[in-house]
Amino acid sequence: MVDGPSARILITGRVGIADQDYDEQVTVTPYLKTGVTLVGSLAAGPAIGAALLVAESLLEKQAGPLSRMAQKQYSVTGPWAAPVITRVDNAGRKVQAPDAATQ
Repeated sequence: MVDGPSARILITGRVGIADQDYDEQVTVTPYLKTGVTLVGSLAAGPAIGAALLVAESLLEKQAGPLSRMAQKQYSVTGPWAAPVITRVDNAGRKVQAPDAATQ
C-alpha cells in the first residue's frame, strides 16, 4: 500500500519473477479534502481557512465513505515490458479504455 498526500493506492495480486509478468488489482482511493483549506484561505482569507481546517478535522472520519465512492480500480496484467492496464467498474467488470488517438 502507498499512502500519499492525495490518495491511497492498494496493490494486490502477483508479480511473476520467473515469467516477468503481472496479475494485479490496483485500487486508487483519492483524499477528497486535499487542498480545500488552502483554496479557502486564498479565496476568503485566513479566518475562513482556519474555519475550514476545523471543519476538516471534525469531518475527517466521515470523509471515508466519500473517498471510497470516488475510488477507481484497475487490472494490471501481461509482461513487464508491455503491461495491459484496464479500468474495472464497481461490479468487477473490465471497462474498455478509449483509444488514445481519439482523445
